[in-house]
Amino acid sequence: MIKKVILLLAVANLTAGTCFAQDQKVLEGQIKSDSVALSTHLKELTNSLHHLKRAAFDIYCETQRQDQVVAVQPDVIGPIILPAIPNPTGVLSMGTLPPRKQWLDFFMNQVGQLLPMVDGEINAIVMPQEMPDEGKKDLEQIRDLARGMNPLAVDLDKVTEGPDLKADDIARSAILFQDQVGKIEKAVKSLAKQAKIEEKKADKELKQLNKK
Repeated sequence: MIKKVILLLAVANLTAGTCFAQDQKVLEGQIKSDSVALSTHLKELTNSLHHLKRAAFDIYCETQRQDQVVAVQPDVIGPIILPAIPNPTGVLSMGTLPPRKQWLDFFMNQVGQLLPMVDGEINAIVMPQEMPDEGKKDLEQIRDLARGMNPLAVDLDKVTEGPDLKADDIARSAILFQDQVGKIEKAVKSLAKQAKIEEKKADKELKQLNKK
């Protein structure tokens, strides 16, 4: 009778240990799956942020175009006498050209299309269950920065609307918006790093469990 009880206890312990190991495998597998999904999602978000920042940079560049002439010999333009070779390139800057409304509209259309995409991708971020506090702080920062990005986009839209286009105001708004997007990019990069760490950690745990 005693031997039978001992045998039953041994079987019960073995069964419990097997179930625990299986449950642990399922948990680690889920953590890895969630981390991989997060990494993939953050890559898409990073790509959208890159295009959004590029659109803002293009708006800034539109305010910095220079009116240039090539001087290969002495010439006169109005009251200005051009030297034969004003600099090693032979190009003389005549000042800044006004921003072109059609190009400002084109780049702002890109901003208008990308902004809701970025907002949606940020709102759709799903954190793995075992994500450490540092990763959670990154996500909180991303969402805070995204909320601060929208008013800057509104300001940029106002200064590019016209009809009085002021290059300095447009350039300033474009830089502020671009910098804000850059801060989001930095926070996303930090979160992606945490997701990769969790993915590798879960993968290591799964390999160890499979050896048992």
